[in-house]
Amino acid sequence: MRDRIIHLGFAHPLLEDSTLSQKCIHKASLIVALPEMHPLAKQKSISVRSLVNESFIMFPRYLGSGLYDQILNLCQTGNFSPKVTQEAIQMQTIIGLVSASMGIAIVPSLLQNLQRNDIAYRPMKEKTPVIEIAMVWQPDNITPVLHEFFQVVRTVCSYGD
Repeated sequence: MRDRIIHLGFAHPLLEDSTLSQKCIHKASLIVALPEMHPLAKQKSISVRSLVNESFIMFPRYLGSGLYDQILNLCQTGNFSPKVTQEAIQMQTIIGLVSASMGIAIVPSLLQNLQRNDIAYRPMKEKTPVIEIAMVWQPDNITPVLHEFFQVVRTVCSYGD
């Protein structure tokens, strides 16, 4: 966006760049993604504490410090820090690694929409933080196409100004 190659992005706030504008378009909870055959997949919901000995697949913190920190804080409510054994930069890759039984992941519930048969998505027993997904743009670079896109998102997501 700074180089004006793209006009719009999607991110998990908190953004560390005050020059960008953002608007929340979706809220989700955190859930656990597990390989379908994982013993915890038999449970309807999963306690954070039951993940203490699991291998975690996460994205590097620099790609999304807000979401990353919320996942760490959730684990800390179970009195542990996650043992991160694999990192990936895209959520689809993280889900693929979970599918390959490389570990488990705590992800926004929106990822359930990927509908992978080899993945079990389970809610947490504990209350999880609300994860926001926001549109992000440069306020001084609103093109006519971007303006029209905002109108479509406003209609689809049912938010006001």
